[in-house]
Amino acid sequence: YTRESEGERLASSIEQCLSQGGSVMIPLFAMGKTQEIIMLLYELQIKGKLRTMPFHVGGLSIKMTGIYDRFASKVRRNHHDMHMMRTKGLLTTPGKRGEMPGLEPGNIYALSSGMMSERTMSNRLGRQFIQNPRNLVAAVGYADPESPLAKIINSSRGEKVQLDERHDAVERNCSVEPFD
Repeated sequence: YTRESEGERLASSIEQCLSQGGSVMIPLFAMGKTQEIIMLLYELQIKGKLRTMPFHVGGLSIKMTGIYDRFASKVRRNHHDMHMMRTKGLLTTPGKRGEMPGLEPGNIYALSSGMMSERTMSNRLGRQFIQNPRNLVAAVGYADPESPLAKIINSSRGEKVQLDERHDAVERNCSVEPFD
């Protein structure tokens, strides 16, 4: 087990999902984990282990990635001069604040919040997302046992999952894989 092998396992799972006509959701903490995973996926693209395509970023992750980019030259990073928000073809963002990205096959959604908390982009999209058996939820961070993400991780295919108390429970048909 290494960080590199875990990244390659993530890339393999993403490729398998996309090749079967699904999409991938990676719920991420807005500061730190979003930028780490975007850079990991970018490096996997460079190595040819992951197809080249933009990642859909939404929620607070957009603002925090902009701040992270602003301080790129002041902190130790593998890609010193890279600004994720300005790298052509790397990220796509909604046109307006709070706008949901279109849920279409063949996309990678890197959305905050990392635990899919209620009233967040990942939770709102997740209620539709987890119903599709071709989709994959890639859990790459901590999930509090009571969080919506933990409920998804601990559920079985076909089981109803309550992601937001203001909405009906939805059936989880997608694949779910945890990554370290």
